[in-house]
Amino acid sequence: MLNIITYSVLAFGIAMLLGSFWLLRRSMAGPAPPQAAPLPARKPLPAPASASVALVHAPVVEASLSEDELLALQRSRELMHGLLAGVSQNVRNLLGEMDAYTGSLKRHETSVKQAQTLAALEEVERLLLAGISDMQSASETYRDKLHGANKTIAEQRTELDRLSEEASIDFLTRVANRRTLDKRLVEELNRAGRENRPFSVVLFDLDHFKAINDTHGHLCGDEILRIAAQILSTHCREYDFLARYGGEEFALMLPGAALKEAGAVAEKMRLQLAAAPLKALQATLSVTLSAGVSEVRPGNDTIAALIGRADQALYKAKSTGRNRVILQA
Repeated sequence: MLNIITYSVLAFGIAMLLGSFWLLRRSMAGPAPPQAAPLPARKPLPAPASASVALVHAPVVEASLSEDELLALQRSRELMHGLLAGVSQNVRNLLGEMDAYTGSLKRHETSVKQAQTLAALEEVERLLLAGISDMQSASETYRDKLHGANKTIAEQRTELDRLSEEASIDFLTRVANRRTLDKRLVEELNRAGRENRPFSVVLFDLDHFKAINDTHGHLCGDEILRIAAQILSTHCREYDFLARYGGEEFALMLPGAALKEAGAVAEKMRLQLAAAPLKALQATLSVTLSAGVSEVRPGNDTIAALIGRADQALYKAKSTGRNRVILQA
């Protein structure tokens, strides 16, 4: 159908242009001389093979034309070419509009086939509205579930943080436990090696703690451990790390502290504990402690060797009278 329209438009345009050209030539040439023989009949032009049509001009003997006629002929050729270009552009525009119209027609045809009657269209509308309502309801339900899930996640994260803290803290004294101490010892020993700085460890042991348990009971002994841990924590430096080592023993890490500086910190804690009467349940007790101090040695020192030297110093402090601090280089 589009090809028929195209050919029809082109044929009409070409006929109009040829007619205009013939009239122009006739007006320029004037009446034909009587002696001129009639021109042979022109063969009909073949039908165009496609939408693009080429205009074929008959041979013109330009030598027999005057200069004005030649100029007029040239202008007419230019006019014809311009007209043909305009027709060609109009045809392309028409084809584009036809394509768009055809596509739109197909879409409308599909829509019409899907809804042949007004009742069908109303049913489609009803189904769409019902679908939108269901989607809104599902969206609200999902929003509520998402809010609940976020709340649950926040609660679980809080609980996880609490459990993580509980897992790293001694439940009785509320200082770090042995597992956390072991982890921090590895970290601090590696950091001391990388940064080439001192690192010391102190082991504390409450003197005669077994006698406290035997005389005043284990509940009183637990309270003594809690109070002692509070006093030791109060006198730690900013970067020190206190942990319960086991039983009545505590361990103190002192990053950046050499042996003598760590010994001075341990001595200050010993004096503070000895000077503070500890009120536990119905008893008021005076409690002392013994301490052993060691420092990381240059080279390939290990945690076991470091703790071992501190433990030897602690044993020496207890065996020489208790209530004292011993340094072990």
